[in-house]
Amino acid sequence: MSKEQNEQFIEEVKSDLLVIVRELLNTLNESYDSFAKSWKPVNKFDFVLGWIHGSIELRYPTEYQIRYGKPMPDEVFFQIASAIRERREEIEEIIRNFLAEVTESKTS
Repeated sequence: MSKEQNEQFIEEVKSDLLVIVRELLNTLNESYDSFAKSWKPVNKFDFVLGWIHGSIELRYPTEYQIRYGKPMPDEVFFQIASAIRERREEIEEIIRNFLAEVTESKTS
């Protein structure tokens, strides 16, 4: 795989992450209740953060494999993980606000 293709893939992932973060609240509103009911998490924040982070992180090696017909190189994976970490605070804030609203609506 060429360095340019890997760099292009990483840039596409970074753009995709912007969309994922922007749509995260909608995703949580649509899916949280069913996930929480089936998994019954003790620590809701850690559960949601792990669910979101894992979903994002697992998505790209599969996409890379489909697109290029071979496993993603470790270097590309680590760069993607770094891009996800760059958005972590933003993701955490969205999750905290969402869980606060869920908790507030259940106590009202």
